[in-house]
Amino acid sequence: MSSPPWLECLPTPSVWSRHRRDGYAPWALELVIILSMMLLIAAATPIGAHLGSISPNPLWIPVLLLSSQYGTKAGVAAAVASMVVHWLAGAPPQAGGEDIYEYLYRIWREPMLWPVAAVVLGGFRDRQAQKTEALRSRLVEADAQLRSIGELAEELRAHCEALERQIACAADRSIEAGLAALDEVCKASPETLKLALVGAMEMLVGPASYLVLTLRDGRLAVDGEISSALGDSRKPPRIERLPEVLEMELLRGQRLLSIRKSEAVGKLAGVGLIAAPILTPTGDRLIGALLIQSMDPMRLTEATEHSLCVLCRELSQALSRERVLCSFGRPRPPARLVPLATGAASPARSAVRDWPDCAVPGDR
Repeated sequence: MSSPPWLECLPTPSVWSRHRRDGYAPWALELVIILSMMLLIAAATPIGAHLGSISPNPLWIPVLLLSSQYGTKAGVAAAVASMVVHWLAGAPPQAGGEDIYEYLYRIWREPMLWPVAAVVLGGFRDRQAQKTEALRSRLVEADAQLRSIGELAEELRAHCEALERQIACAADRSIEAGLAALDEVCKASPETLKLALVGAMEMLVGPASYLVLTLRDGRLAVDGEISSALGDSRKPPRIERLPEVLEMELLRGQRLLSIRKSEAVGKLAGVGLIAAPILTPTGDRLIGALLIQSMDPMRLTEATEHSLCVLCRELSQALSRERVLCSFGRPRPPARLVPLATGAASPARSAVRDWPDCAVPGDR
């Protein structure tokens, strides 16, 4: 962002404050040049002519010039130097009818006014320099603020453009797309369940690390095949089983636990943010749990918790289909009648003996 043209036209602050710097006086060279010219003029005049005989005295020039341009300090120095030059150049002769007092008054009247003029004019110049310096400081500050506002506006515009591109390229997050993702989880096979669950989690929760736990031998164990974790530095530590307090709460309470609620913070024990139970389609018993270990904090809302409850209900359909595994590979002896106490055979029992083994994973 370029500076306003009127700001570049102003002189630098050093021009206004240069006469105040210790050890450096830019007006000294001008004073030497002016006084040297005065001495040369005095030396070049005919015999009997003196600078003091000219009215007004030419030595007013350095006093007025330096006082009005550089201030009191330079003006007083010019006045003192002019008085020295006036004394060195020689005074005009005393008239016959003048006494000593009249003569001294005539030759030193103007030199005595030089310090007064230097103080008065220099005071006005110093005040003007102070005001100019203050205005320039405010101008520089305003220009810095203008630059900052311009940079922030550029960053905001770039951010808006990035958001527009992100929205244009983002996946469909409509209600229809969410229902379709849930339906894919519900109808997913064991081979496609992980991919369907990843899509549904991205749609409902956003980027997150989560674990799916299934009930095995009366305990909730991690199913690594359908769990997912973020591939960055925020990846949480992997766990194989839940803490007993959290597991018992899920088994008995069968309700969602979230760190948004103070009473659930201690039960989660730092292993996750949300723990949602996965119940059978009939809702009578627990078959697993969904543990969210990390996610976007802005998405940690009540709406997300309701979405996870719906997702767990659809996930229970897929897990319930996986839990009944029938083995038809083991050879069975031919059916035979089993005699009852009365000596009769029971066809029902023989049919049961020939039925293939059915088991629930973890129940064997």
